[in-house]
Amino acid sequence: MINPVRIFFAGALAAALASCTATPVPVMAPPPGATAKTAVESYIRVVSTAQAIAESCSAYGITLAFDDRDAMTQAYIAQLIDAGFTQAEIETAFNTINRDRISADAVRYMDERGAKKGDRESFCAVGASEIEKGTAVGRLLSLS
Repeated sequence: MINPVRIFFAGALAAALASCTATPVPVMAPPPGATAKTAVESYIRVVSTAQAIAESCSAYGITLAFDDRDAMTQAYIAQLIDAGFTQAEIETAFNTINRDRISADAVRYMDERGAKKGDRESFCAVGASEIEKGTAVGRLLSLS
């Protein structure tokens, strides 16, 4: 199965932290009661999973619902700051995430929804279901 965390590039994080301006992109809110670390991990897991689905499933008409991941990351960071987190807390959260655990969580998330390793059709069916259900992952995808 595709490793969704590897798709999430570290450069986007540095650019987003340098400039926290929101732009019209899909809205992702931090989970209620989250710490900076859990909010950042959730964000990376959701975005990475959506990117992996879109990358694998374009032939099935599934694409990303956003063009600018950096702008979306900036908007999310702005929400974290509005929620009371400091830039230092956010930077620490981004810099200390456990990518292997997030990747394992993303794989488990897809497995629990019926994706089977090596079976692109099942992977894409999960993507279509996420869109239909309007999940956090699904809101970052579109079906044409």
